[in-house]
Amino acid sequence: MARTPHSRPIERLADALQDCLNEAAERAVARLEPRLDRQDETLSKQNATLRLIWKQQGGSGKLPIDD
Repeated sequence: MARTPHSRPIERLADALQDCLNEAAERAVARLEPRLDRQDETLSKQNATLRLIWKQQGGSGKLPIDD
């Protein structure tokens, strides 16, 4: 993203700030992805448990909360 050496200082500053923001966003995603994956696994297990209980109690088809 770097501009030519003759770019105005404000443009160079804006580019540097954008680079910092991009780096921070990439680091945040890298830190959050494993946590989100674990949450997805937990929710999936809870969903399966709820559906099993629903069937054991005589429910058939969709859960009432699926609507």
